[in-house]
Amino acid sequence: MYLLASVGGVFFSFGLFLAIKEMWLFHRVKTLNSEQKKANITQLLYKVGLARGILIDKYAITKTGSRWDGFKSFTVIGKVKESDGVYSFLLQPNDQQILASFFPGQHVMVQADIEGQCQTISRAYSLSDSPEKLEHYRITVKKQLAPSRKPDVPSGIMSTYLVDQVEVGQQLKLSAPSGHFCLNVNQHHPLVLIAGGIGITPFISMINAVINANSERTIWLFYSTQTPHTRVMFEHLQHSCKRYKNLHVVMCYSAATSKWLDENEQQPTDSRLSSHSGRITLALLKQYLPSNEGEFFVCGTKQMMAQMQENLLLWQVNQENIHFEVVHLTAGTLRKTIQTSVTTENSIICCARSGKSLKWHDSDEGTSILSLAEFNGIFIRNSCRSGECGMCRTKIKSGEVLHLVANEETMKVKGTCLPCVAVPNSQEVTLDI
Repeated sequence: MYLLASVGGVFFSFGLFLAIKEMWLFHRVKTLNSEQKKANITQLLYKVGLARGILIDKYAITKTGSRWDGFKSFTVIGKVKESDGVYSFLLQPNDQQILASFFPGQHVMVQADIEGQCQTISRAYSLSDSPEKLEHYRITVKKQLAPSRKPDVPSGIMSTYLVDQVEVGQQLKLSAPSGHFCLNVNQHHPLVLIAGGIGITPFISMINAVINANSERTIWLFYSTQTPHTRVMFEHLQHSCKRYKNLHVVMCYSAATSKWLDENEQQPTDSRLSSHSGRITLALLKQYLPSNEGEFFVCGTKQMMAQMQENLLLWQVNQENIHFEVVHLTAGTLRKTIQTSVTTENSIICCARSGKSLKWHDSDEGTSILSLAEFNGIFIRNSCRSGECGMCRTKIKSGEVLHLVANEETMKVKGTCLPCVAVPNSQEVTLDI
């Protein structure tokens, strides 16, 4: 009798302990949700030791390795050409450990010492595969060329190095995955992905993750590229359409006419894969989407960001369901429409400490004050290049800047800017650099 009572007491105590633990975890998750805007979600989750559970329960990820601080050494174990000037890199950690998992859509920082550069270069690249493959990471890189109208503007330092010089067997350093532009795989409402050019890469990760989670979620991908020759991972998208009945892909070719497509492009046999000439417009979205309900992710150039934001808000899409990421800057939610209050073409950025004056060009796609300063030999301490870490924060002595993308912390310190995601917003800006 006493033995049974004792055993019962033990089981009751154990059950009470589990219940209290679950209540505490629930409370912490609610707290995290409210704090999510103030810090990188992945880093915050790991700080309180809940990431593994949330990855498993909320994001359908079954395993994850340990995160690391700073940069970790990786070896290139594969380099695959995706299209002209676009390559995917498979990166395996030198310590052979299982990698930290990530939320579909997140990015890693790639760091390298490049000949001719005065400091180590770091750039952010989206992970272009699902979070289940943790023996290696995959990134997909487009070589950023100088605009044809401005041949004196520099090509992308890191992208040129990766595409032209890095081969299988070479070493790179990577940060742990981070970023706010990520997908909750376990949601069930429709998912609308709008990609411009190399902005397709985080969406490949999202699509793969949804398919691997055995979800029945409807996915619409609107993918804009110049011609069929410039599209990336198209064969994979074709295969995914056959494999996953709820995936619909709408290809938009901005530099190809309908006549050219009819004469040169083989028409898709799958009704869930269609082609159009021209760019992605609101009329095209309405043509295919049954309603404005769902979760919208947009990744492309800053001009595309502004246009799509305007279109989706005109269509009365819930603003909380719209997520943006700018190609090249790899940052979080769009803070404002990307439109300066004055014409800033040929604005002057005066660098107080170095004594240099830099000329700004509005048409330099993907350029930030940080990248312009680096090209002119001015070093600004930086890390994330996405407006998240605050390491590059700089005092504004005069003039105004506009942050293209930002998290909630970015604008808290008045009289300062984050050059990694800032552009001039007046004819002259003087910075303490």
